[in-house]
Amino acid sequence: MLVNYDDIARRTGVPVDQPRTYGEAAVSYLFETDAGSILFLGDSLYHNGYKAIGDQHTIDVTIADMGL
Repeated sequence: MLVNYDDIARRTGVPVDQPRTYGEAAVSYLFETDAGSILFLGDSLYHNGYKAIGDQHTIDVTIADMGL
């Protein structure tokens, strides 16, 4: 499991002034297989932090459902 940078998930169900950390709110999954690696971001928003995941891991396919 990897961190998921979803600001909406951080703020859902908690007091406005006490958002959860990204790691507490949502996760992404990296599946590493002999054929290659697949990163699943789930339902998220774009965040520059996803570049760090790409810098740290070799990713062949990314599945991302991003919206507002």
